[in-house]
Amino acid sequence: MTPRKTTITKELILNTAFEIARDKGIDAISARKIAYEINCSTQPVYSTFNNMKELKNEIVNKASEYGLSKILTYKETGYVSLDMGLGYLDFAAKEKELFKILFSSEKIVFDNENDKYIFDIELQIKQMRKDPNFKKFNKDQVKNILKKLWIFTHGIATMIVNDSFKAPKEEIITMLTETYNSLLINELIKNGQYEEAFNSCKK
Repeated sequence: MTPRKTTITKELILNTAFEIARDKGIDAISARKIAYEINCSTQPVYSTFNNMKELKNEIVNKASEYGLSKILTYKETGYVSLDMGLGYLDFAAKEKELFKILFSSEKIVFDNENDKYIFDIELQIKQMRKDPNFKKFNKDQVKNILKKLWIFTHGIATMIVNDSFKAPKEEIITMLTETYNSLLINELIKNGQYEEAFNSCKK
């Protein structure tokens, strides 16, 4: 019996390229390498994508979606916001090449002026509002806390990827917790919620 011929789809090409990038980095992607992994000619690659830049842009988008899914589903402490931060650090530690793709690409990762970010901020806000500590905050307050927490966490993540940060997980959790609490209290004080801030300090 003749073996069934593999159907070369855009999804197959993109997923193959993504796995190459995940393992070797985005510069390792080529039509020839993709064709070798799929066991086909380079023709389907060239007929599906206009050029390698188009393909690599889709890989950046796929890496962003993958990274966000890891951040939103990470479970460690039981506190949603802290787990998101820890999930981000876990993503950086386990997916170094994808992290490099996201944060060394031409895509702007943090455009506060135009409210555009590498990870979907609306999904992150929705996730954070599941945390009981955020019931007292409106959406803009949650967004403000999230952005500041993200910048702090990104600094640690970058050092992890560059092998310039070593610390026990317990210490990292403490660092994130202290930063998280400081941001919450600061937001309460800034908005005149002094009693709430005082009660938070006592906890």
